[in-house]
Amino acid sequence: MINASPIGSKLIGCKNPFTSRKIVVLDGCSDWCGRKKVQDLGFDPDIHLIATENGIIKKVMEDPLFNEIEHLITVVRDKLR
Repeated sequence: MINASPIGSKLIGCKNPFTSRKIVVLDGCSDWCGRKKVQDLGFDPDIHLIATENGIIKKVMEDPLFNEIEHLITVVRDKLR
């Protein structure tokens, strides 16, 4: 099972929520917004993926397609193995 927790105010002031877990950051593009937020909290991701480098075309105001989500889930699972 993959536990996807968004980074943000939920983690501020918390003890280490990543104990004995791998930190996976999935950014939408090469701006690395997600990775920067995790690093600002003092952690480095074990796995860092960028959607646009994995065949996903960035569409600013559109929701992702189900096949794009499934593709990225497959990529994340492969990296976790």
